Formats: sequence, C-alpha cells, structure tokens
Amino acid sequence: MAQINPRVGDLDGNRDTVLRYTNMAAAEGADVVLFPELVLTGYPPEDLLLKPAFLRAGERAMADVVYGTQGIVSIVGFVDTDGGIYNAAAVIENGRVAGVHRKQRLPNYGVFDEARYFQKGGRPGVFSVGDVRFGVNVCEDIWYADGPALAQARDGGARVIFVINASPYHAGKWREREQMLAARAAVSGCRFVDADLHGLGHRRRADGQHKHQNQCQNPLHEKPSHRNFISLYQYTGFPENLQVPGKA
Repeated sequence: MAQINPRVGDLDGNRDTVLRYTNMAAAEGADVVLFPELVLTGYPPEDLLLKPAFLRAGERAMADVVYGTQGIVSIVGFVDTDGGIYNAAAVIENGRVAGVHRKQRLPNYGVFDEARYFQKGGRPGVFSVGDVRFGVNVCEDIWYADGPALAQARDGGARVIFVINASPYHAGKWREREQMLAARAAVSGCRFVDADLHGLGHRRRADGQHKHQNQCQNPLHEKPSHRNFISLYQYTGFPENLQVPGKA
C-alpha cells in the first residue's frame, strides 16, 4: 500500500509519484500496489473538472501511468472520462487497464460536493490476481452496508476488497473506520485493505492511516498517519472451510 500526499491539480507531479511508488513496490516483489482515491488529480479537484484542458491532461497522465506499470497490478484513483465524468479506480496490469470501478456513492454533505461533478457508477466488477479474486471500492462506497462490497463478495466471489480513500480527518475518525471495516468484514466474509491519502488538500486534511482488516473483525495491521510510506503485506488466504455469510 502506498500512502502519499498528492497535490491538487499537479497532474505531472502526481503521475511521477505514482510511478515511483509503483516501481518501489515491484522491486520489493509485491503483486499489487494500492493508491488513494483520485491520486492523479489530488483530492478534491472540484472546478478543475469543469475545464476540458484539465480533463485531457488527466487522460495523458493516466496513459503514462498505464504504460509505466509493468510486472505488478496497480490500483489507481483517477477521473474516468469515458462516457461521462466518474470518480474511479483503475486496475492496471502490464501496460493495460484490466478493469475500472466507478464510485457508486457520491457524498454531498459537509465538506463534500461530489454529486455536482461526478456521475454515479454502475454494477461493480470483480478482478483477479493469481488465484485471488478481489473487488475495489472507492471511499464512500464502503460506508454503506448494502454497498458494492457485498455484491462483490456474494455474487462475484471476491475474497479481498481494496478500498481507496481521500477521507478527511477528524478526532476519532480512525476508530469509526475500524469499526465500520470490522462490520463489513463480518458480513461479507472478505478481508479488507483500506488505503487513504494524507496531507492538506483544498480546505481538508487527511490523515492516511492505512488499515488491513480480516474477516474475523480483527485489525491485522495499522500504519502511522500523516506521512508518506509504502508498506508490504502478505496475503495468506483463508481456511478452506470458511463460508461467506449469505452465500450457499
């Protein structure tokens, strides 16, 4: 997992950071590297999304990331402009986009104004790395009990859910997130890997604080907040007799 501090609007700088951390993860032998929500544009891009030139530049930055991703699966938050404007996560493998998850739940309260800029995503997909099937959620998606993770687990056979975030910090937020992930893990039977950006975006501070939660509701790993780093975790699978709740 790559916890970094992208700068809003700095497409070239953010692209270079993503590629640098991708190469670092690949050099360490990782199979998957996970980046935060909208890591290429920085969060929140807001009215930059109303500028066609910015959207085109974002497409070029994304193409560079896709081309430069080799020997590893990279999950990257970006603005998807195919048929609309979506807050999305791309699953990239060996110079190609293997799939895209478009954020379904668009927050429009407090500091959030996503419904003004983005369209809602549709049916969530399930992807594979080796013999492990996984889903991807974007931030607000995971805060709803009936969000896409449940369908990815029950209908798509996902055993891991990667969650990318740009979640603003407030006192006690880490505890709320831990409890929420424990509840999702208990219901879905999945293992959750939760990555956040950190730093000061436009009027918002995010703390980072990656989490790795298992299906037994135990927080397996938690990393420090408010700094850049890359951390490695080994997936050890599940007991063969583990049943996904609600699935025959």
